[in-house]
Formats: sequence, structure tokens, C-alpha cells
Amino acid sequence: MSRSDSESVRVGHRVTSSVAAAVFTALSVGAVFEAGAARAAESAAAQSSADSGGGSLEEIVVTAQKIQEDLQKVPISITALSPDELHSHGVSSTADLQGLLPGVEFQPIGVLFANIRGVGTFNLQPGVDSAVTYAVDGNYIAQAAATPPLLFDLERVEALRGPQGTLFGRNSNAGAINLVTAAPVDRFEAMGSITGGNYSSVATEGMVNVPVSQDFLVRASFATDQHQPYLEDGHNDERDRAGRLRFLATPTSALSILATVDYSSQDSNNNGASPCPPGSSGPCIGQPWRPFLGNPAITPTHDFSQTRNFGAYAEVNYAFDWANLTYIPNYREVHYDSLATPSYPSFGIDEHDHLHTEELRLSSLKSSPLAWVVGLYYSDEHLQEHETFVFPTSFGIPGVDGVANFFELDPYRSESKAAFGQVTYPIVSAVRLTGGLRYTDEEKTSAGTANAYGGSVAAPVLISSPTGARELHSGVTWKAGIEGDVAANSLAYATVSTGYKSGGINQVTPGIGLPGSYGPETITAYEVGSKNRFINDRLQVNAEAFHYDYKGFQTLNAAFEPSGLLFFLTENSQRATFNGGEVEAIAAVTRSDQITLSATALDAHYTRFEVGGVDYSGFRATNAPTYTATVGYQHVFTLTDGSTVTAAGDFHQVGPQWTNADHGAGTLQTAYHMSSANLAYSRPNSAWTVSAWIRNIENKGAVYDVNDSPQPAMGFVLPPRTFGLSLRFQVQ
Repeated sequence: MSRSDSESVRVGHRVTSSVAAAVFTALSVGAVFEAGAARAAESAAAQSSADSGGGSLEEIVVTAQKIQEDLQKVPISITALSPDELHSHGVSSTADLQGLLPGVEFQPIGVLFANIRGVGTFNLQPGVDSAVTYAVDGNYIAQAAATPPLLFDLERVEALRGPQGTLFGRNSNAGAINLVTAAPVDRFEAMGSITGGNYSSVATEGMVNVPVSQDFLVRASFATDQHQPYLEDGHNDERDRAGRLRFLATPTSALSILATVDYSSQDSNNNGASPCPPGSSGPCIGQPWRPFLGNPAITPTHDFSQTRNFGAYAEVNYAFDWANLTYIPNYREVHYDSLATPSYPSFGIDEHDHLHTEELRLSSLKSSPLAWVVGLYYSDEHLQEHETFVFPTSFGIPGVDGVANFFELDPYRSESKAAFGQVTYPIVSAVRLTGGLRYTDEEKTSAGTANAYGGSVAAPVLISSPTGARELHSGVTWKAGIEGDVAANSLAYATVSTGYKSGGINQVTPGIGLPGSYGPETITAYEVGSKNRFINDRLQVNAEAFHYDYKGFQTLNAAFEPSGLLFFLTENSQRATFNGGEVEAIAAVTRSDQITLSATALDAHYTRFEVGGVDYSGFRATNAPTYTATVGYQHVFTLTDGSTVTAAGDFHQVGPQWTNADHGAGTLQTAYHMSSANLAYSRPNSAWTVSAWIRNIENKGAVYDVNDSPQPAMGFVLPPRTFGLSLRFQVQ
């Protein structure tokens, strides 16, 4: 372990201990504070209202447990963002959520990868599933490329932290990010906006909601977003389009049918990287770090990234006298084509994926003293993929100028079946027990070829090998928890839950000594938390502490066949331990002032990490900052004519984190901070709002991934300073 790694470990331990102490302080003080607040609530509220016009916080409804519930009543660590919050921060894409979701780090490398509490999957090998579940209206997205590029006409964004293996199923070890789109309503509505900003950015959004009849509603929406490259070499630009059409039919009072079709396209020159991030060695010694330079060696670039995404799904609900029945069929198709040459090696991918899922659920009524849900789930995924890797190096082989690898995967199929159930039983009126169980059975099959050109440029040699296998896996995930109402608006809970991430097939030639498959990952999570509302719903404090035991951790590795063909394969060779805590608070100080605070701490280590003959045991996990903290403030100025000006800003501090498992030179992103601000003006009885926003005021080039072999090291960075002005109207 390096000296810098050891220091970051010590810092991680100190910060984790501090935030964990804050978490448990919130848990223990919550009941006492609420009891005192309850006794003084009436007089305090009256006095506060007289002094400052103080208001109360709104209730937020989420679907984390497959039913609609108040966020404060759900014993899960959740952050929910409203459309107003997204708009005020200038958020138009999923990648723009960076810094707004505590404990979540994004890696927008062509496709969008995510880590929640340091758990995630960065692996472009075909068929490798993500540890973070992306979902649209609760529908599972199998491939990262199928994640909607634009966020528009939403009800909210939900980020669930911790394994969600019982209700969300396999591949949710880290948690889930659910995009909940706006459903049709029984009145006419229309909305439109246009935004312009630096880097020649132009974004539009529109929506119209029409009640065709009393029992048939239609809602149509669209969005566009484009900007010039963030990097000087022409990379990190964007040209996105998306549209959605939703129909809601209620033929009877008991039956509702909500059908949706959506389409999106994403085009860019792909994500680029800049040479010599801080701490790099070799030819980078003495070289300045210019994070938004890009790679001058490849200008002009011929890189590209294109995604075409189509989805069709429905939700059918029928209300019996004793339970609710829900049926959700879903189909999604995505075509992803990409070429990236800013870093070593050059990488091209052509992927065509078809996913069909179905879910059938039966759940209790809201009035039932026993809350329960049972269901069946089925998914069938078909994938065709072509991958190309070009290495401008000999790997030390005499007479070899370079190696080019071509992997053909056709067909690949993943079929999964599951049965699940969860029940919450009240022991007494204020104390409830929860138990959940899910059984998953899956089969994966693949066939293809691995091809390589090696040797000299003048006389390349072709090597071709067949690949393919069949894998059967099954797993049981479960959840057990206890929760209690320690005061009128205070919930305390403790849970133990497990997660299951699918194993799969390596595209390697059989019989050459390389593993042809890899097993599932499993996680056991211990979580204790509290959710509180104080001072007549003007102060909200939520906190959670957690401990994860991770087994079978999957990682990407590379190995040579005896003939010289280079294979990429996924291996299970690690165990990991994660400890941490989170605190989120919102205070409505007055009717015009609101303060928000969130803080996380994480101590994430590989307890056993041996791969490729190298032992990384004890190293910190990648993309797992030792701490994060965000402080925000909002004030509403009311003018004499009744117009309002809303000013807001936030400060986001991120602790040190490693971007590579090997902790190589230049792969440590040291602590950094980013600030943002926004300003909005609206008139009474007017449909128009004008707003301005700015993100990354410091213009910090924070690194989220580094390719450190061979030299020079290349760093992939988050977006630079961006700002814009929006004009928005809404009629209802």
C-alpha cells in the first residue's frame, strides 16, 4: 500500500467515525427533540409565524417499496428530487445529477455508469450487469446505454441507497435510480421552455396534457439538448433528442391502464481525456495539468457515439375490495455504436439489445393494518455485439508492432425468472416488523468468436477462436427489519438485507486455461437509521449508518492466450467491506428562507483483492470518496408588485477518491469543491418564469477515471463551468 493510500485510509477512518457519530447522535436525540418540540409546537409555531412567516416542508411521495408512500415513512435511505429542483440547477441529463444525490458518483464514459456508496460496475465486457439498477417508472433497464439521455416532464428522481434485492431484484446491490415520469392528469396543461448558455448550448422542453374524455387522458412531451465540445480536441459535446407519449384510460372505477411509448437519440464526438492528471509519472513529470485540453495527438477527432433508444410499456391496475393487482409489461430496444480513441486502447463497440420484462404484483390496500406485496417477475434479453480494441504496442513481443482484437457476440441471451414477497406486520401500533424474500433463477447463453490481428504492420497475422458457453445461476435475497414511531414525526429503523448481482460468461476460447465464466456477487448490508420532522414540520433530519459485507466482487482483467490473442474477462477474486453514514437535513427557517445540508462518509476497502497475480488487498475501493458534504441556501424576495425573485446556491465538497483499483500514479483525485447558483424571477398570475443558473463556478476539472497504462496517463473529467438563461411558461 502506498504512502498516499495509507494517508487516505486514515483520513477515511477519521471522517467515517465523525459522520457515524453524527448519525447515531441524530438517532438518539431524535425522540427527545421531537418530544420537546411537540410540547412547545403550538406556541412555537405561532410565535415563529408571527416573527418570520415560517412555513412547513411539503410531503414527498415515493414508490421505493412498489407502493406510493410518504418518503418520511419509508425505512430506506432515499433522496428524491422534484422537477423544480432539477430545473433550478439547469439539469437536463442524467449525468447532470452529479453532486445532487448524496452518496452517488457518476462516470459518463460514453455510457453512464454510477456508483452508490462506492458500489458500482465499470465494465464494458458484453453481458456484464450493473450493480446499480436504473429504472424508468419502475421498469428495469439492462444496458447502461439504454439510460434516457434527457430528464424531462418528470414527477421526480428517486435514488435508493443500499441493496434493493427483494423488490427490485438482481443487479441492485448498490441501490436503484428510478426516473418517475409525469402521468396524464384530468385537466388541460401545457409547458414549454428554452435555455441558452455557454458552449453554444441550446435546450428545449415541451409538454401538452389533454383530457380527451372523462376516462381517457393523453400527455405528450419532448426535449432537446445540444452543446459544443467541452474539450479543446472536440470531445465531450452533445446532440440529444427525446419524446414521450402517455395514455391513461379508466374504463371503470376499479380499472386503470397507463400506456407509454418513448424514443430518444444521442449523438456526440464521444467522451475524451486529457493527458497528465495531477500525480502522474513518467513523461508527465513537470507537465501542467490542463483538464479541458483533450488529447492534442488525435486532433481532429473521428470519434463518435450514437444511441437510438425505443421503449413501450404499460401499467395495468385493478382494485379489488381486498387488494390491488398490478401488471407491467415492458419492451425496450437500444442500438449503441461508438468509437473512442483519446486514450489507450482505442475502443469501438456496436451493440444492439432487446429487453422484454413482465411483472405481476398483488399488494395490500392502504387501509390494511398489514402492509404486504407479492409478485412474479420475468425478463428476457437478447444482445448482439461487436467490440474492437486496438493496442499500438507490442506488449514486449518481438516483431509485433501492435494488436487489434475483434470480439463478435451473436447471440447472447439472458433469461431470468423470480418470485418475491414482502410484508410489514405491526407488533403494536408504533412498532412494525418487515420481512422480505426473493428467489431468482437465471440462464445465460452466448456464442461468438474472438479474433486478433498481431505481428508487424506489413504482415499481420490473424488469430480466430470460437467463444461461448451456458451458465445457470440462482439466488435467494432477503430482508429483515424493525421500525418504530419513537415520536409523532420520528421514525427509527434497523434492517439486514442481501443483494445478488448476476454472474456471466467470459468471451474466451474454451480449454486455454482462462475462466470461461464468473460467479454472482453477493452483499449483506446492515443499516440503522432515523427519519424526523421537527418544529411543526419545518425541520427535517434523516440519517443512516451502514456496514456492507461484499463477496465475489467482480472485476475486469486482461490475459493473453498462448497464441498471443488478448482476452478481456471478468473474475471473482475479491471481498470488500464498506462502512459509512449519511445525514440529510432541510430547514424552512422562514417562509422565504430554506437551508439544506447533506453529509456522507465512507470507508470502503477490498479485504481480499487478488487478480492477475497482483495483490491489492487493503486498497480503497474506486470512486468511493472518503466524504462528501453539500450546503445549500435559498431565499425568496417578494417585490412590491407581488413578483418574486428566488436566489439559491450550494457548495459541494468531495473528499479524496481513487479512480483505479491499482492506485497507480495519477489515479488519485484529491479533495475538491464545486459551487452552483441560480436565480429565478416570476410575476403573480403569469405563466412565465425567467431563470439563470451556473454550475461548477470554480471551473474545477475533477477526474472521475484515469487510464494510466501505458504513459502518458489520461484523465477523464467532469464538465467545466457551465451557465445559462431559461425562459419557461406553464399553463394549467
